[in-house]
Amino acid sequence: TYKEREKMNKTLKKVLSGVISASMLCSALAIPHAALADDALPTDGLLMDITFDETGTSSGSFNATVGGTVTEHGSVSYVDNYDGSSKALSISTDAAGNYLELPKGLLNGKDAATFSFWIKPSSRWAFMTTPVSDSQDYLNEKYLGMLATSSGYTVERYNNSGTRLSSVTANASSDWQYVTAVFTADGTKVYVNGKLLASDTAAVDIKSLFTADASTWIGHANWGSGEGFSGMIDDFKVYGRALNETEINQLAAKAIQREQEETVKEKNCLDINTQ
Repeated sequence: TYKEREKMNKTLKKVLSGVISASMLCSALAIPHAALADDALPTDGLLMDITFDETGTSSGSFNATVGGTVTEHGSVSYVDNYDGSSKALSISTDAAGNYLELPKGLLNGKDAATFSFWIKPSSRWAFMTTPVSDSQDYLNEKYLGMLATSSGYTVERYNNSGTRLSSVTANASSDWQYVTAVFTADGTKVYVNGKLLASDTAAVDIKSLFTADASTWIGHANWGSGEGFSGMIDDFKVYGRALNETEINQLAAKAIQREQEETVKEKNCLDINTQ
């Protein structure tokens, strides 16, 4: 009958509407996977790659996926990461004694560096590299580092002699973001989720900071008796060169693709690639 046909049409429209909504969601999340294969990601100059899923975490020290031994200090833990598929570093208390120490002289002899990682910060020092063994001297600071809060990433590149020369700040978020900081002698660049958000062009002799005994820390800085970090960090990479924008976009796109794929699974919808 006419009424029965109308009822069936309304039901069909509801079903189709649900399918279209799911398809639109997955289409919006989809990324051209072929362009983001793991073997297409930059490996040239990769000095350190820490996934925080390595065997031996929480045992005092463990071997990074690339780069050697990571030493744990104080209270650090490993919790579900940005997409829930693996683990991330978590430092819940901003204290100078809670941090990770990377191998000495990690950047020895290099004239540029790139740090790239996921971060969900609350406060203070995401990382620092310095040849100074005791406390930093104000206006004579010698280090590369990043202060991270839920409102801003301040990236510092100092080899000062009485004057502070270079610091840049990019907008941040209280949620997970993928951050890349590029340091060269003639500039600093800060990318968030693959987009350049802040930069400077001040000349700084950073090569002299990269000595054989220079320290690199995640979650620590040697200001005064020491400063710490609170928040989470994942997939921490250090390169001994300046990555270009194409490489930075590849890293960010791959990282975000993994997060989106997990979201697609959680939404129980089709992963439709429209690219």
